[in-house]
Amino acid sequence: MKKTLLFVAASALLATVAATSCGNQKKVSSDTDSLTFGSITLKSIVPLKDGSQQPACELDMQIKYAQGPNADRINDSIKASGIFMRDFYSPATAPKSLPQYADSFAASYVRTYKRDVTELKKMGANDAACSYNYVVKTSVGKGKDGVINYLAQGYSFTGGAHGMSFVSALNFDPKTGKKLSLDDVFTKGSDKVLMDKVIENIAKKFGVSGLAGLKTLGIFDYVDVRLPESFILGTDSVTFIYETDAIAPHAVGEIRSSLAYKDLTDIMPKVKK
Repeated sequence: MKKTLLFVAASALLATVAATSCGNQKKVSSDTDSLTFGSITLKSIVPLKDGSQQPACELDMQIKYAQGPNADRINDSIKASGIFMRDFYSPATAPKSLPQYADSFAASYVRTYKRDVTELKKMGANDAACSYNYVVKTSVGKGKDGVINYLAQGYSFTGGAHGMSFVSALNFDPKTGKKLSLDDVFTKGSDKVLMDKVIENIAKKFGVSGLAGLKTLGIFDYVDVRLPESFILGTDSVTFIYETDAIAPHAVGEIRSSLAYKDLTDIMPKVKK
């Protein structure tokens, strides 16, 4: 399913989609033939004042969502993943349908923008500081042993020196809709082993030695040394994703560390050694 909405005024954005049409569905797992992923696209450029182009609030959201068996369980995890920013949206009474949920978020985002920026303008803020931008793109693919990988990448600017990039990677069992944790794949309590290998891998990328070498570059300096929440259980390797600003200076950007399963057999009970 794909739906494209172009909003040029807040009143249009508040008219949420009550029904959806099917099409452009894509199967991503042979384990559950009837599980598919549709998509919804929400685009809007909403000026603070009618008849003026700047300042404005711009949204560009392309959200994949599950359809079929276990879809609700998968979509609930997507909704809770952080791509619908809690600062702009309270999901307590939000629609259950993910397309309607996304549309409701977009409407709330614009309402919050108009309220907050109107106050900023009263205090003398310039147009650049009063222009908001929110972009999120999602993708779905096959991972380890039929696991479904769900990746969301985005960018948010709400004034200030620069915007913020973000990423959310989820892994699902298509047979149950369960969101998989590292303990579902690796031996429970193996985080330290994985963390040591991640540090070694990242240090090699930056041409330094170990954690001490990374800290000289500002990586893992003054932050907890731990595995990120976002990881991808790929077909041959697990990839850990540290989003921009999470463990390093902003200029370093996103950092990824991929570890091949063949090098992790000691902590993977389901893999024959």
